[in-house]
Amino acid sequence: MTWIQKRQSSRSPAARHDALSASEAAPPPALPPAIQRMLVELPQKANWRPDEFMEYFNIGATTYKELVSDGRLAVVQFSPRIRMIQRSAICDYIRTYVKPV
Repeated sequence: MTWIQKRQSSRSPAARHDALSASEAAPPPALPPAIQRMLVELPQKANWRPDEFMEYFNIGATTYKELVSDGRLAVVQFSPRIRMIQRSAICDYIRTYVKPV
């Protein structure tokens, strides 16, 4: 028996359950009001073209390409020529990377 198995077996199943439920019960941190407003005001389109995203956020093609290549913005490739950005990916981007002013 390794030291990891000994350590894991020393905790009772009830203690492990309490630790899990306490971490699952913690509410997510509150978003700043400016971020909440951005999410509410975001147009209700399911899929956005890259040019629509760039225009809405007032960024250039270079910045857009950096966001996609860094993995900060998820893009769905529908065909070899068509890429779209799902609304959920834009909401994730806003929650994670946009800083309130």
